[in-house]
Amino acid sequence: MRPSLIGTGESDAFRPGVPALSHFPIDAWRHAIDRALRRAGRDLLAYGDPLGERALRESIARHLAVTRGVRCDPEQIVITEGAQGAIALCAQLLTNPGDTVWVEEPGYRGARTAMQAADLDVVPMPVDAEGLRAEDVDWRERTPRLVYTTPSNQFPTGAVLSISRRLALIDAARRHRAWIIEDDYDSEFRHTGEPIGALQGLAADSPVVYLGSFSKTMFPALRIGFLVLPDALLAAVRPALPEMLRGGTRHVQLALADFIETGEYGRHLGRMRRLYRDRRRALLAALDDAFTAAHQVEGGPCGLHLALRLPARYRDRAIVEAAREHGIGPFPLSGFSLHATSAANGLVLGFGNTSAEAFAPMLRTLSAIAHRVAGD
Repeated sequence: MRPSLIGTGESDAFRPGVPALSHFPIDAWRHAIDRALRRAGRDLLAYGDPLGERALRESIARHLAVTRGVRCDPEQIVITEGAQGAIALCAQLLTNPGDTVWVEEPGYRGARTAMQAADLDVVPMPVDAEGLRAEDVDWRERTPRLVYTTPSNQFPTGAVLSISRRLALIDAARRHRAWIIEDDYDSEFRHTGEPIGALQGLAADSPVVYLGSFSKTMFPALRIGFLVLPDALLAAVRPALPEMLRGGTRHVQLALADFIETGEYGRHLGRMRRLYRDRRRALLAALDDAFTAAHQVEGGPCGLHLALRLPARYRDRAIVEAAREHGIGPFPLSGFSLHATSAANGLVLGFGNTSAEAFAPMLRTLSAIAHRVAGD
C-alpha cells in the first residue's frame, strides 16, 4: 500500500522540503482570502508597493521580533517570490560579476545556482557539527563579497552554527566588508533544546541580510519570501528596488497578513510543531528497527528532514534512482556538494509529508535497495 502522501508530481515519500499539506487549515485560509478581497475591493486591481504590501511587512516584523529576535522595522522588509527570489535579489543588489561568494559544502543547491547565474566565483566552504567553518580560511586570500549560510538548520546536514562561530563570522564579515546572507531555513520547527536567535539579531548594525519564506510553514505554492535589509544597505539600494520588483500578488499578501494577525498562523505552527516532533521521533525509532544498512544519522534538532551518512559502497544516487520505482523519493546527499571529490555519501529523508505508520515499511524497502546496490 502507498503511504499517506500529498502528491507533488514526483516520488513523494521521504521527499525533503514538503510539509504536511493535508494538515493545512484550508478553510481558515479561504476566509483570510475572502476578507482581503472584501476589505480592499477594486483597489487590489492596481499596482501596489513594489516592496510588498505594508500590512504584511508590519506583520512579519512583529512576528520576527517575537519568535527570532530579529531587529527590524517594516521599512527594512522586502517581499519576494519565495526564498529563491530572495537569494537571486541579494546577488543582484550586492555583487558584480566575478565577485567571490562563499557557500556551504554540502549546501542548498538553489543558492549555488543563483550565484552561478549571477556570474559569481562560488567557493565551497566546509561544514561540520557546529556548522560553517569560516574561521579555518584566510579571508584575505579570496575575500568574499557574500557569505551564504543556513545557521539555524544547516541544509542538508542539520548542523546548528554555534554562538562562538556566529560572533566570529559577524566580526570577520565586518572587518572584510562582506555581507552575510542568513537563510533562516526551517527555524520555526525546532524539536529539541532551546532555540537560538537569528544571527541578524546578535549584534547591532550587523552586516547580515536576513532571509525567510513561508513555503514550509504555510505551503510551497504560496511563493512568498522576504528579506530584511540593514538600514545602511537599504539606503543604498532603495532607488533601484522599484525597477527590480513588482510587488507580487496583492490579495495573497494581504490574506497572509490577516492570517498572521488573527492568530491562525501561530495556531497552525503550534499544531505542526507537535506533528513534526512526533514524526521525527517515529522516524528515528524506525531507522533503528528497519534500516539495516550501516548508517549514521545527522541533524534533527530543527526542520523536516534527517540526513543519513552511508559508507561509500552504498552509492546514494543508485539507491535514490531505484527507490523512485517504489514511490520513495529521498535525495542523495552527494547531490548537495559542489565538487564530486568532496561529496558526502548518504540519503536526505524528508518526514514532513509522510505519515509515521509508513516509515518502517518504506525503510525496509530502502534498506533492501541499499544492500542490493552494495552487493551485500
